[in-house]
Amino acid sequence: MYDAIIMIIIVLLLRDPIDRAFSHFRMSFVRSSSNMTFESCVETDIGALIRNGVLPTDYETMSDRKIDFDELEEKWRKYFRTFRAGKEKRFCDGLVARGMYSMQLYFWKEAYGEKALLGEKLLAVRNDYLEPNKITHEINLKRISDFMNMTDIGSVISGKIHQTTDAYKGKVSDEVRIKLQNLYRPFDRELSYLLGSEWEQPWSYS
Repeated sequence: MYDAIIMIIIVLLLRDPIDRAFSHFRMSFVRSSSNMTFESCVETDIGALIRNGVLPTDYETMSDRKIDFDELEEKWRKYFRTFRAGKEKRFCDGLVARGMYSMQLYFWKEAYGEKALLGEKLLAVRNDYLEPNKITHEINLKRISDFMNMTDIGSVISGKIHQTTDAYKGKVSDEVRIKLQNLYRPFDRELSYLLGSEWEQPWSYS
């Protein structure tokens, strides 16, 4: 498996984790008959992270803490095994956890080595890099095509942009946004150590 993985080039698209969580929820909402709110789903997933030891009970005050990924590894695996066993509400699976990007990247690095992260096998870009130009509707792919040695692909003209049907009428409340900002900050801070200095303060709230 390792020999196959090291031959793969990966382009990783990262989005503001709060926006990602809300988009995740809206997509799940459209596909289900659930009447859960975004706020209740956030609390469900945070509760699962706390019960499995991934987050402390006082996670809202952990913004300045250093993340010990080695200490969290088995707890992280246990958290995901809980879902596979059907012990949580599947509608909310990974809603918050998937935005802890540095946790997942750290385990990738541990499995496949430093070179798998720092520019040789993996390119990480922010999702707004692929937003089309408002006038020309072009999406600039030069950085990605150069990384993949596909120098003849510089940009493409965007067609219809995928958007989730707005069946869910709620919004992200200020209270929930601040809670998630405090939760994600220590994980966001680790991105610069894993991916390089351009990932310092990657999101507007960082």
